[in-house]
Amino acid sequence: MQKLKNKLCALDLKVRMGLYNLMNNEDGDTNFISIAIVLVIVLAIAVVFIGFRDEITEKVTSAWDSMMDKL
Repeated sequence: MQKLKNKLCALDLKVRMGLYNLMNNEDGDTNFISIAIVLVIVLAIAVVFIGFRDEITEKVTSAWDSMMDKL
């Protein structure tokens, strides 16, 4: 019976330490901030592209055609 109590105490301590480390560990914060910044930049570029789609497409097409004409 004492052996079972010891194992239960060890398991309880392991679970408590795991939860404590999970709640107090801040290793992933910098990665989260980096991902959020990149996501904001990508969304801003997408909004600009959607807003000026025709102008951008026209300029890229004309630049591509002029390059192909020189070949």
